[in-house]
This record gives sequence, C-alpha cells and structure tokens, in this order.
Amino acid sequence: MTGRERFLTAINGGKPDRVPVCDWLEGKRIFQKVLGRDISVPDGADIMSCSMMLGFDAAFVAFGGSYDDSPRTVGATYRDEWGVSYKNTGVSWPFDAPCGHPIESREDLEEWRKGKPDPRFGDRLSDVRKALEISQGSVAVVGTVVGPLTMATFLLGFAGALVKLVEDPGLVEEIFRISNEFFAVGVDAMIEAGVDTIAVAEDLGFGTGTFASPDLYRAHLFPYLQALVGRARVRNVPVFLHSDGNLNELLDDLVGLGINALHPIERKANMDIGKIRERYGTAICLVGNISASDTLPYGPADRIEEEVKATIRVAGREGAYILASDSDYHDGIPPENFIAMIGAARKHGGYPIA
Repeated sequence: MTGRERFLTAINGGKPDRVPVCDWLEGKRIFQKVLGRDISVPDGADIMSCSMMLGFDAAFVAFGGSYDDSPRTVGATYRDEWGVSYKNTGVSWPFDAPCGHPIESREDLEEWRKGKPDPRFGDRLSDVRKALEISQGSVAVVGTVVGPLTMATFLLGFAGALVKLVEDPGLVEEIFRISNEFFAVGVDAMIEAGVDTIAVAEDLGFGTGTFASPDLYRAHLFPYLQALVGRARVRNVPVFLHSDGNLNELLDDLVGLGINALHPIERKANMDIGKIRERYGTAICLVGNISASDTLPYGPADRIEEEVKATIRVAGREGAYILASDSDYHDGIPPENFIAMIGAARKHGGYPIA
C-alpha cells in the first residue's frame, strides 16, 4: 500500500497492511534534523517534504496558510487579519500565543464585521497545492480548518468566549456562524484542490474535563461543529477531529457528529484508548495516544518502543488506528525520540498484530 492508501483505509475504519503513522509538526528541531536546514516558517512544501522523509502516511496543511511568514522582532506585537493580537516571545513556534482580542461586546462585533476576512481573497491554497505537488498521491494530504469554538476564543479571548457562552450565547453563536462561513469555503476549496481528508482543529477540554458544560456545547456549539463536519462528509471526504483534553463526557456526541477519526486521545487527560476502543469498536478511527508530555520528551528509546507496542496491541488489532503522539511534535521532544516512535511503529505495526 502507499501511505495515502494506508491512511485512508484506517481512517475509514479498515485494516491496512500496517498501522499508519503521522503527526502535526510544530517544532523547529524536527525540520532541522530531517531537512538539514533551519526553517523560518514552514510552508506546504516543507511540511510535506519533512513528513515524507520521516515515513509518514499523511501530512497536515492548513487552509489560508497556518503560518504568518512576515518577519517578527522578538518582543514585537502584531495583529492578524482577524484582528487578533500576538506577541513574539521568541519561544513559541510557529505560532505565538494571542495576547489581545478584538471583540468584547455586540457593538465590537458589529464594528469588527465591517473588515472581517474574506476566504476568497488571495491565494489561500498555496500550501495545499505545494503539498499535493510533492506527494503526487503517495502520502495523504489532510487539509486543516479551525473549529468555531477555537475561533471564538481567538476573537473573544479564552475566558471571554466561555463567559459569553453563558451570559450571551447569541453573540458567541454569531461568531460560530461567521467562522463556519469562512472555513466552509476552505473545506470546499481544499476538496476541489484534491485533499484526501479534512481535519478540524477544535480543542474542547482541559486535562480534567471540558472547558464548558457538555449541555452548553450541545445547545450552542455542536450544531455548528456538525455543520462544518457535514460540509466534507456530504462529499464523501473523511473528517479528522483534533481535540486535546478530557473528552470522556463528550464521546457519544463527537461520534454522533459524523467524524471518522478522533485525535489525540490524550493520556494525561485520562483518555483510556483501550476503553474507547471497546466502547466504539472500529466505528471510529482512533489517532494518537503516545505521550508527548512524558514518554516522548524523556524516553529512553526502549520505553518509547514499549508504549508504542502496547498501544498498537490495545487500539489497533482490528484496524481503524493511526499512530501519533497525544498532542503534536513540539521542541520539547528530542528528534531522536520522535524518530524512535516511528521506527517502533514500523517494527510492531504490521498486520496481523502480534
């Protein structure tokens, strides 16, 4: 099988020739190690080249460009096209953390709406096309969009979005709608360009539980999240949902949205991949669960191999499993440890699972 075939077989609930491997690459060190050069901000070509050289079966590339490629002085504050402010700390990469948010009230929203981003402006498919050109169908291209709650936390601030979800849910729902309008265009455009899967990045929980009550999500968020998922599913394109945190109270809801795969099944957030597999069988593809906060940063290699082997045995015997970290590749992970994870997957991931 090609990497693309392997990834798509697993994400659609099947059993490929071996367990697929992929991950989000959000650290400089792995690009330096694999490509042999420093990367200022990775574009679609960098991401796909690095993914292929690592032996991944899929690569993640964002609509609109996930990365701001203009030069930033350490300590400088800047704004993106959504009006969100960031400060270059010299530490975060490739994203800086938001430090200012354009909306606090309905009046702010009405003013902000006058200059809201246009999803059809500029070349928002540049990175996707670069990745597709390099892959030539050998590795799956996963086109990534932002979920409505995540965009609300950018525009209102994290605390502001959660407070308004209780005090003024209509305001937050209007932001959900605006976000969906933008990223629905992205979903359509990326599918037309040839991506194999759509990923929705939408964190919903802390390590101890959900950001807001499940009932608030059900009443106000999930209709919008389902609409975004449905935009791809109606065209028979599988959807990969990324959400960190403890999602145990939401699992039935998330499966009910129609997603094909759930990532990253975070260990430290009490996400037991074995219990989730028992509960849902191969009705949903599980992705991740290799600790990015403990095992991968600290190793050693034999411990990484044991965790990989055990996770594959628990989650992957019947297919519908893709091996990845339980977050992403970050610079706290030595590249050698990350490469050891990939090697262990190759060693222990062939079907039938031993």
